[in-house]
Amino acid sequence: MIDDFFSIYGNLLRPNLLETSDIYQISLIKHTNNRENTLTSIPINRLTNQISQLTKYGIVGLIALFFDYLILVFFTEYVHLNHLISATAGFIIGLVVNYTLATKFVFKDSKLASKRLEFIVFSIIGVGGLLFTIGLMWLLTDYFAVHYTISKAVAVGTVFLWNFYARKLILFKD
Repeated sequence: MIDDFFSIYGNLLRPNLLETSDIYQISLIKHTNNRENTLTSIPINRLTNQISQLTKYGIVGLIALFFDYLILVFFTEYVHLNHLISATAGFIIGLVVNYTLATKFVFKDSKLASKRLEFIVFSIIGVGGLLFTIGLMWLLTDYFAVHYTISKAVAVGTVFLWNFYARKLILFKD
C-alpha cells in the first residue's frame, strides 16, 4: 500500500522548470500510468514574493504576539482578570502593533485609498481571528483544562495564516 502511494505520488513535488514568456515557472507533476499531468504552475517571481511577504509577516506577527502575550499574562496573573478578557485586551494591542508594522514593512500597496477604511477592514479580519482564538482558548482551557498560555499558542498558527491570506487577498495589491 505504501509502495503504491509512492509509485503514484512520489514525484508529485518534483520541481520541473518551464520557460514561458521569459518567466520561469515551477510545475508540480503527477505521474500516472506513465503520463504527466501538470497539477499547477506557479511563476517563480510570484512565489518568491509570497514567501518573502510571509516571512516578513511572520516577523511582524512575532513582535505583535509578544505584546499580545505580555498583556494576556499581565492582566490574567497580576490584575486577575478572566483569561478571555485578558486575551481580548492583548489582541487589541497586538492588532495595532501588527497593522503599524505590516503596512510599513510587508504590505505597502493598499487596494483602498483611505487609511482609516484600511484599518477598519484590517481590524475586521483580525476580529475573525480573535473569535477563533477566543473559541479555541475557551474550549481548550475551560473544557479540557489546558493552561491558557498553551491554548493561546495552539490558536496562534491557524490565526496567523488566516490573517495573512485574508489581508493579502482583500486589502493589499502586492
